[in-house]
Amino acid sequence: MCGIAGILRFQGITDEDMRVINRMTDVMAHRGPDDRGIYVSRTNPPVAALGMRRLSIIDLSPGGHQPMGDPSSRYWIVFNGEIYNYRELQSLLVERGWEFRSSSDTEVLLYLFITYGTGSLSMVEGMFAFAVWDEKERKIFLARDRVGKKPFFYYSDGSKFLFASEIKAILAHPDVETVQNTEKLRDYLYLRYVPGPDTMFRNVYKLPPASFAVVSEKGMAVQRYWDVQPSLPRRQNIRKDLEGEFLDRFNSAVAKRMIADVPLGAFLSGGIDSSAIVSVMHKFAGENVKTYSVGFEPPWESELKYARIMAKSCSTDHHEVLIDHTDFKDNIEDLIKGREMPVSEPADIPIFIMSRLASEKVKVVLSGEGSDEIFGGYYKYIFDPYTKYYRALPVSLKQLCHHLPNILPFKFKKGLHYLAAADIVDNITRSFAWFASLDDDAIVNNEFKVDTFVPPIGIGERLGLLGYKGSEAMSYLDLIYWLPDNLLERADRITMANSLELRAPFLDHALIEFCFSLAIELKISYFTTKKLLRKAMGGFLPQEIIHRGKVGFSTPLAHWLRRELRDWVEDIVFSNRCRQRGLFDHKVLREMYDDHISGVKDCSKALWTVINLELWFRIFINGGSGKENHEN
Repeated sequence: MCGIAGILRFQGITDEDMRVINRMTDVMAHRGPDDRGIYVSRTNPPVAALGMRRLSIIDLSPGGHQPMGDPSSRYWIVFNGEIYNYRELQSLLVERGWEFRSSSDTEVLLYLFITYGTGSLSMVEGMFAFAVWDEKERKIFLARDRVGKKPFFYYSDGSKFLFASEIKAILAHPDVETVQNTEKLRDYLYLRYVPGPDTMFRNVYKLPPASFAVVSEKGMAVQRYWDVQPSLPRRQNIRKDLEGEFLDRFNSAVAKRMIADVPLGAFLSGGIDSSAIVSVMHKFAGENVKTYSVGFEPPWESELKYARIMAKSCSTDHHEVLIDHTDFKDNIEDLIKGREMPVSEPADIPIFIMSRLASEKVKVVLSGEGSDEIFGGYYKYIFDPYTKYYRALPVSLKQLCHHLPNILPFKFKKGLHYLAAADIVDNITRSFAWFASLDDDAIVNNEFKVDTFVPPIGIGERLGLLGYKGSEAMSYLDLIYWLPDNLLERADRITMANSLELRAPFLDHALIEFCFSLAIELKISYFTTKKLLRKAMGGFLPQEIIHRGKVGFSTPLAHWLRRELRDWVEDIVFSNRCRQRGLFDHKVLREMYDDHISGVKDCSKALWTVINLELWFRIFINGGSGKENHEN
C-alpha cells in the first residue's frame, strides 16, 4: 500500500519539477511511512517524474522499493494496492522466462503488464491504482481496480499532466490553483458526495474505476476494461448448493485478503457484514484475530453489545474505544484534511479514531464495505417494486402519502418520499437521491440548489445495454457511483490517514459477479434485506446477529449540538465568513437552529452539513486551518 504521484511534462522536466515531485510525495507521508522514492526521466520530452510513499505489507525488504524499473530500465512503475493472486501470476511469468529480484507484488504487476499489456488487468485479483512510464514510447499508462477501492486523481492543463493518490498532492504543485468546483458543489449539497469523474476541486478529476488510460503528447484516452455483466436467466431459488457456492467464494475472498507479512485485524461493528468476515477469519486463524470496535461514553447506546457477542463467539483479541463530544470537535478538522472533502457522515469520526487505535497493533484491517450494494442491503431496493402501485393510486391517497412521512420511522419516511417522486423524476435520479438528506434543501440559497439532478452522461444507455431494471439497476448504480465515489473514498482516507490498509472481502470481483447473477428476490423480500447472506451464515453466527435488521451507525450528535457543542456550532455556522459565502439562507438556518436547540425538531444533519462545508472552505479554499478565527 502506498501513496503515488507523478508529473508528465510535454516540454521537459524542470528543476522546479524535481522539487515539486518530492513535495507531492511527502504530503502523502501518512500513506507510506516506511519508505519513499523518486524516479525522473531526463531524456527527450515528454518526460516523467514519479514519486511514491510506501506502507510495507508484502515483502518488507528493500526489494519492494518504488518506483521500480524492469531489467532494461524501459518501464517504470508506481503502484498503490495489493495483488492477492500475485504468487500464481509470478509462477506464470517464471514459465515465460522472467527472473525475479524480489517477492513483491509490485514486480509481478510490472512484468505482467510488460508481457500482456492491457490484458493483464483481467488477470489481476486485488485492489490497485498504478502508473507505468514507457521510456521508449514516451507515454504513461494508468489503471484503477474494478470497483475503485484505490483512489486515482489527475489534472491536465495542456503543458503537463499530474496524477496522485490524493488531491492534496496535486494541489501541492505551484501551477495548480486551489478553486472550488462550483457546479459540483451543488451536487454535493444535494447528494453529500460528488459522482465521478468530477471532484470538489476545479480541473481535478478521478480516473473511473475499472478503467485504464494512456497519456502522451497526443492527449489522454480512457477506456473501461470490466463491467458487471448480468447472467441470464437469473438464478431464482435459494438452494443448499447456492448457499454452498456463496460460502466457497466468500471463504476464498477472505482468505486472499489475509495474505500479509504484517499483523492484521478486522473492524467489528456487530452487524452481519463484519461478523461474517470475522467468523471466516476465525476459521483460518483461530483465536489470533484482532478485532476493533468503537462506541460512545455512557449513557449513549452503541453497537458494542453486538460486537462483544461476536467477539466472544470467536474468542477474538477484542479492542474497543469509547468517544465523547470532545473527540468530535478535536478530530473533525484532521479528518476533513485527510478526506479532502467535508465529513458528510458523523460516523466517520468514530471510525477515524478507531483506525488510529487499530494502527497501533496492526497494519491491515478487513471490513464489510460492499455488502449492501451486492446483497440488497438498502431499503430503496425493497420500495422500488411498489412504485407501479403508487402510480396507480388516486390523487387523494397520494396526497395522504405526502403527509405520512412526518409520523413514520425514518426508513419508511425515506421510502414514501422515494415512491412520491415516481411521478416527477425517473428511476435513475430517484436512486441517486435516496442518500440525499430530506430536510437540508431549505437552508441552501437558490443559486446553489439542484432543481433537477442530472445523472452522469450515458448511464441510462449503459443500463439499457446491460439489461438492468428496477432494484437491480439501483444496485448497479450504487456499485459504480455511491460505493467508489463515497463509501470507498471515505474508507481509504479514514484508514490511510492513520497508515492503515483496509481490505474489503465483499468486493472480490468474482463474488460481485456471482451476486449479480442472482434474481433480486434472492436478496430481498418484504422488509428483509440480504436474504442469501443471512441464510448462508445462519449456522456460523449468533442468532442475535443473524436476525438483527440493518442499523446505521448512529451517533449522539443531535444531543451534543444542543448542549456540549452549542457554542462551537454557533461560532462556525453564524460566523461572518460562513454568511459571506452565500451558500445558505441564514434566516432559514437560524430558524432551523432554534428549532433544534429547543427540541422542536432534529436538524442535526443540516447543521452538520453547514459546519463541515464551512470548515472545508477554510482549510482548502482559504488556505488556512479552520481553527483560525472561528469568530469571524
